[in-house]
Amino acid sequence: EDSPKPIVCEAPCVGYSFSRQQQVLPLIMAALPVTFWLSIGAFILWLSVGISVGIYAALRRGDRPAADSLLRALGEVAKLPPANDRYGGNPQVPAILEKELRAILRAADGANDEAVALLREASGQQEALPLEYGPPDVVKPTHELLGELLLAQGRAPEAQQEFVRALALTPRRTLSLLGLARAATAAGDTAAAAEAWADLRSVWRRADPDLP
Repeated sequence: EDSPKPIVCEAPCVGYSFSRQQQVLPLIMAALPVTFWLSIGAFILWLSVGISVGIYAALRRGDRPAADSLLRALGEVAKLPPANDRYGGNPQVPAILEKELRAILRAADGANDEAVALLREASGQQEALPLEYGPPDVVKPTHELLGELLLAQGRAPEAQQEFVRALALTPRRTLSLLGLARAATAAGDTAAAAEAWADLRSVWRRADPDLP
């Protein structure tokens, strides 16, 4: 019988793939571009999310200068060029987050119409994003945020529509359900309000008793 041919692994040898009948090093080198762009995309995405959380924290403690500074930083992140292949982070996400946070600050300044316009633009951008699995890139859904802003302005019917749309995109999300229940109640839509409260009780049936 013929003896098996010896396997030759030329230096630098980091291993041999018997399933592919080739050295491992070329496989690693072929995968490096994908790994690189995944890392760049993830860095930009989580930098945007981290800055957004920082802005929310600054607003909660009343530190407007810090919030403005962080918003400028997020605006610069939104201007970064997208990765040049499909493995990079979605370039629209930082821009959407920047519009959301700018809308919050404009609403705090009393510029409610401008804030609403920003959020309507952001919601259109978010709806155009491709469907992906895993945690959402836009951590605060734009329709939900717009609904909360409209409800705070006393525009309950419009707010109700935004919460309905938010729930169509993220079914049974508790903050959207809570917003819908409150908006429908304020708008006098008792049937929709009762249904939303019932859904919320079902979701929160094991929650702490002091939740709304």
